Amino acid sequence: MKKITIDRRHQGPFGDASGRYVARILGDALRGAPVTVKIHRPVPVDTPIYLYRRGNTAFIRHNDQTVATAEVVDALQAYEPENRLVSDSPSLRRVS
Repeated sequence: MKKITIDRRHQGPFGDASGRYVARILGDALRGAPVTVKIHRPVPVDTPIYLYRRGNTAFIRHNDQTVATAEVVDALQAYEPENRLVSDSPSLRRVS
């Protein structure tokens, strides 16, 4: 557990923390691995919040509620989903 405060300069358009900045914090907690981020509730600025990491998951909590989570995803799966077309040439090939 790490106690952090997101500075107001990282505020998004609705007065809470920018989603992009929250994703960066969570990704950094998971050592820069490719992640899927979910923001469940507005993440406050200028307020102490708590950053946790358990295995391949990181999450931010505020007032005993999880407000954002991130999970590591397989890099190949993230960029090459099954059956995705990988060429625009006449002889299209599929990734299997």
